[in-house]
Amino acid sequence: MPQPLPKNLTAQISLTNVVQHRQELALNAADVISKWANVDAMIGSLIPTLINADPRPASAVFDIVKNFEARQNALREIALITISDQTDRDILNAILKLYASTAKGRNILAHNLWGVHDQIPDGILMVDPKIISRVSTKTRAHKVNDSFEYEDALAMQKDMHESVMVWKINDFVDLASRISEAFFQITTFGVMLPSPDRTERDEAARRMLLDRPTISEFVTRQKAKRSNETP
Repeated sequence: MPQPLPKNLTAQISLTNVVQHRQELALNAADVISKWANVDAMIGSLIPTLINADPRPASAVFDIVKNFEARQNALREIALITISDQTDRDILNAILKLYASTAKGRNILAHNLWGVHDQIPDGILMVDPKIISRVSTKTRAHKVNDSFEYEDALAMQKDMHESVMVWKINDFVDLASRISEAFFQITTFGVMLPSPDRTERDEAARRMLLDRPTISEFVTRQKAKRSNETP
């Protein structure tokens, strides 16, 4: 798991030529991003298998929706209509949970600033881009109001420090592995669902999914939760 920048190090980060200085790590980051693109594409391919009628209208609408949470909610709502078995819906929700967690990591790599630190030769630093706007705004405000003090400098330095996370090789490998697992689960779920030439679900595919730890644990928790809620 990525770690915060060690407190004993200053936030003296170079944001230039990161790929050149950390080539192996950068290749692993690119691997994560490319793998996740495949997973994101496969999520949309569930629409035709979830809908028994002509899926083209729903697929067209789904493609228009760009908000990540809205796309997941759309799949859940469709599943409520087209999947009668509660456990099968739990399987889908477990898959979407894994999908969402990998998306969070991918988005950090795709949208954060990349940096390097002389004291961390085996890591790439991911810097929250909002820090640039915050520091710029505060600096400008202090100049306009002639109010800059030592404590303000310390506060901005602390803000900068806390916006940095250190990614090392195992973090990239772990995320890539979870993305590959999400890809497997999504494709297997598509196989499990009934199709025009097969009215019943594929039980072998269903067993494969229920054997995956992330799915089996999620399904078990959901069953226990519903049991406790039953009067």
